[in-house]
Amino acid sequence: MIPYGIWRKMTYDQYQNARHYTQIAEQFASNHWFFSVLRNALKETEGKSQGYFEDILMKEYYNNLVKILESGDFAEKHLQKFVKLEIDIQNLLCIIKTHNNIEQWDSFFNRAFIPNGLHVDQRRFKELCSIKDFSTLSQSISSLEIFSNDEPFKAMTFTSSAMLGRELSKSRLKMGQRFSRLYPLSVLPIIHYIVKKESEVENLRILARGKERKLPREIISELISA
Repeated sequence: MIPYGIWRKMTYDQYQNARHYTQIAEQFASNHWFFSVLRNALKETEGKSQGYFEDILMKEYYNNLVKILESGDFAEKHLQKFVKLEIDIQNLLCIIKTHNNIEQWDSFFNRAFIPNGLHVDQRRFKELCSIKDFSTLSQSISSLEIFSNDEPFKAMTFTSSAMLGRELSKSRLKMGQRFSRLYPLSVLPIIHYIVKKESEVENLRILARGKERKLPREIISELISA
């Protein structure tokens, strides 16, 4: 459990008693504003993986975040742009994660595609998902406008999904750093700090799990986005 969220420890203790992630989702749906979203998802739980719910929650999180920011004042416009670029990155990570592994396209698109991105709209998302060859996919991603100022990223030759995903995560960090420098008096330097801390925690988690499973050092290094 990560403290300082909106839930108390007893809420998480309640969820720990669940025997399956679908039970957690049911309890979650009855206690949170994601109620209608999860209720609809639970109607189609049979044969669905944990990633199914993760996609839905990620989409709903960003949908509500954009809605809140769009209703704010001009001071939040820079943060709104940053969030839209983050949505682009999340959509690209989703495409990589499911590359050549989409069984039901309509169902996948409806739950996984996050709207309101700056450069990856519905058309671009579908185009990238339809690319079968990984090399072509990585080149298409590198040519997106979101990476127009990231020459090292564009110059890379990606040999695996893990490598591409790692570099996308790095680009998110560089994007946050660039925004925090451009708008030092905004909330963005704080957001960048939080994003960096999230990355550190994720890297430690990858390192610990890699060591536990006795993965080669090269593979662990490939997964870490430091």
